[in-house]
Amino acid sequence: MSFSESNPADTRRRWIAAGTTIAADPDATVDCPVCGQEKLAVQVVEWPDGSKVDLHMTCPNCGARNVVTKQK
Repeated sequence: MSFSESNPADTRRRWIAAGTTIAADPDATVDCPVCGQEKLAVQVVEWPDGSKVDLHMTCPNCGARNVVTKQK
């Protein structure tokens, strides 16, 4: 079974694992939780007040994306 054929709960768990890894280390290399074919690209965007950052995770293969917000 490929990632794309798995159930939504499995995909959600993989996104949580990816987000946890990237929140701990934005330079970490993480496979796409949806397709598993490419590494996620991560863009770090600081909030205007500097209190938090958004970690935008995007798969260059399938276009899946998600955002993690974390305290600085």
